[in-house]
Amino acid sequence: MEANGDFQQRLTEAVSMKRQHLEKIELPGLKENFGLLLSTFTSISTILIRKSLIQEDPYRNDKKISELIVPPTSAIPEMEKQTLLSVRLSDYESQLSFLVNYFQFSPDTLTLKVIKKLLALVSYIKWDRLSSTCPDPNTRALAETINKIKSGSDNLSMGIIKDATGQLVKTAGQILHSLKSITSFQRESYKLKVRQAVLPHVKAAENDGSEIPDELVRKVKQVFPSKIERTPFYPDLIKEIIREEFSPEGDSLKAAALKKLEIQENRKEKKQSPASYTPLLLESLKFLASAGPYLNDIRMKIAESNQILQSRKLSFSERFRRWMEKVFGRTSEEMIYTVEVVNPRTSTSKIEKIDFMEYMTNLTRRSQVLTNMMKKNSTLFQQIQTSPEDKIFDFLSKNIEEVQLFLRTLPALDAYFREEVPAEDRKRLRGNKLELNAVKNSLVKANQKKHEFVSKKEELEQLKRLGIDFGNS
Repeated sequence: MEANGDFQQRLTEAVSMKRQHLEKIELPGLKENFGLLLSTFTSISTILIRKSLIQEDPYRNDKKISELIVPPTSAIPEMEKQTLLSVRLSDYESQLSFLVNYFQFSPDTLTLKVIKKLLALVSYIKWDRLSSTCPDPNTRALAETINKIKSGSDNLSMGIIKDATGQLVKTAGQILHSLKSITSFQRESYKLKVRQAVLPHVKAAENDGSEIPDELVRKVKQVFPSKIERTPFYPDLIKEIIREEFSPEGDSLKAAALKKLEIQENRKEKKQSPASYTPLLLESLKFLASAGPYLNDIRMKIAESNQILQSRKLSFSERFRRWMEKVFGRTSEEMIYTVEVVNPRTSTSKIEKIDFMEYMTNLTRRSQVLTNMMKKNSTLFQQIQTSPEDKIFDFLSKNIEEVQLFLRTLPALDAYFREEVPAEDRKRLRGNKLELNAVKNSLVKANQKKHEFVSKKEELEQLKRLGIDFGNS
């Protein structure tokens, strides 16, 4: 049997190396995947709210979240399906948002107890079994709600949901794989701590290893609190240590423990065609295209708001000025709106003048381009598919910039209407918060794929500079 000192030294080194790998590679990737899980799920919930299939939780912003809590998973009565599903999905989205924006991903915070909650959150909706026959109440209720869109004529919304569901299956699988790796680290790290701090103070009687000596487990439990403070006592892990130390198969169990801590390197193929990165650009365009219908909804609401503003009761001076402009054939400046635009990165604001008619023309054109560019029967789609990589990248970058510009100016224009429309008419204004959030989520996912493309291209260029040529095969 392997000497305990040698094994403990190897285990210490393996735990240390695994911890470094988690901090540098796995945990940042895990957080990024949770962010993708959140944004993709939000795209589905936004469509369901827009279709009035679920309700937006009016108290969501009042709920203060300070810890991870898995929403209810109990049965949903048919009479309360819409209400309960709406609340549960809203709470689920809030938990993911808290996790992505406030939770610290580190080996110290991702304890076995926390990992258990994360596993429950990831599998809260069984995306790979999203059907009306799924035994899970939340998954079944969501599937039945989505089926109502399938029975309608909104193929675009159904296409977005289908793509989002596929992405959620993939992302959830990646998260579960990461959590499995982190769980192995935490279990072996815990066992190492017990070996170092507790076992030296426990006297073990000789045994033949035919069974786990319960008396030894009790002895460990007695010493445990005084040697390791504020740490849960896990009997199963203590029994694993005892098997590794005293059973006949101890050496093989120790080897298995070390194998769990091995760092799996992502080996890339020796030859890879640069053209293989084009699918990343097409995937980015696909995410961006999903913003098209939402921009069109915003356009219609903004047009309604402008109509309400223009139809307000005019003062005598305003009516006279309009008459004079008409008589002398001058261009009216009534559709030039002065708004305050806030830069989200710097939180600074500046005053801009918006030519409303020109602005609406550009907004209409952009929403149409985004909506049509991934329709397989459109001319634009065919042009994109046959274009060289650099042209696709330029087209993608231009559209991302255009959408980013609208995301800065649309809230400013909305605020302008709410300020200028008379108080008695403001209740007629329709907000576009849901649609703006959906556009932001589409933009985030498009940018992620774009950055991934740029990263891979830069890596390829660097390898070429080092004299490593992948060729064209």
